Amino acid sequence: MVGSFPLGKQQRIKPQLVKGMRDLLGAPNLHRQQMLQKIRGVFERFGFRPLETPVVEFAQTLTGSKAGETSQRIFTWNHEEDQVELGLRFDLTVPLARFVAGNPHLRRPFKRYQTGPVFRVDKPGAGRFREFTQFDIDCVGTPSMLADAEILVAMGAALEELGLPHYTIRWNHRGILNAALLRAGIDAARSTD
Repeated sequence: MVGSFPLGKQQRIKPQLVKGMRDLLGAPNLHRQQMLQKIRGVFERFGFRPLETPVVEFAQTLTGSKAGETSQRIFTWNHEEDQVELGLRFDLTVPLARFVAGNPHLRRPFKRYQTGPVFRVDKPGAGRFREFTQFDIDCVGTPSMLADAEILVAMGAALEELGLPHYTIRWNHRGILNAALLRAGIDAARSTD
């Protein structure tokens, strides 16, 4: 049957995409997979390990104790059988934090990279989708600035592996900002109010 899917004898569903979602087929999808594989290869050469986490998390894990604005960006639903609210991950950092907190035996520093789909209830527009692929690289469990420097070098190596020799990496670090504020005589704790 072309153009519709049978649903019982009386109802047919039109095959259409949800706004802000897309299908990927053919050459664009193959190029995307090759790009991601190159990035993975670079990060693995730097000693980062792959991590996969579920796309579904408890909504409370995603929003934390202060739901606020974050909860408005998450696709959620009530799971009646378990009587809990579930949600689709909106980034890869929150699942990383849950994973690290739930696995205190991890050897530190824990170096991981992750790629996968994330979902946001943002208003879709040109080049903005509700489902997209995010690629993260993190080093958990060390206060050393060398870990941050290694991530920056790995990012640069990944861009060069992709054939992008002219790039700019913009980096900020809350610790450096707080130190600069303190040196200027401004209380960093009060400056965030």
